[in-house]
Amino acid sequence: SLIIKLKKHWNAKINDLFFSEIKKIMGNHLKEEYTCYMTDKVVGAYFGNTEITINYTKDMHVETGSFILAEEILHLVYWQVWKDIYKKNISNIDEIFSIGKGKWSCWHIAEIIPEYLLVENSIFKKFGWKKQKRYLYYTWIPELRKILNPIWENKKDFRGFIIKTHEKLNCTPKNAESNIQI
Repeated sequence: SLIIKLKKHWNAKINDLFFSEIKKIMGNHLKEEYTCYMTDKVVGAYFGNTEITINYTKDMHVETGSFILAEEILHLVYWQVWKDIYKKNISNIDEIFSIGKGKWSCWHIAEIIPEYLLVENSIFKKFGWKKQKRYLYYTWIPELRKILNPIWENKKDFRGFIIKTHEKLNCTPKNAESNIQI
């Protein structure tokens, strides 16, 4: 019944607003359709550019489930933006996670983006997403926010934010500099 409730909630209240807002912020990197599988076995897995799994628990609320779904779709869109910026055709998203020299990696960047685009976005306030305390699971979020907040606040667009963030955190892929334009 949770899957039915979540699907009904998403389609009636979130879907159009979510995709409209994400397209406005991130550009036209959206796919026509995304498929989500709820499971308690293989959580947070990606299959290609359009299929994801999200955690299923018996006590999950629709509010939390919709946030997790939005977050995972956002990750898929981010990887499309990343591929466009860096002109890297990496078929396995997991390969991107290892890009980074030092403390931070592209994975950290992927996980901080929902803070700005979903949690802090006033458009999504009515869905209760501001209540999501991701920093309890990703304890490094407050530290990374201190580093990236000035870049976010002074961004001209999302693409520029991504480029400057990767530069700041030393996570720019090798041989990518010649492909970047701000």
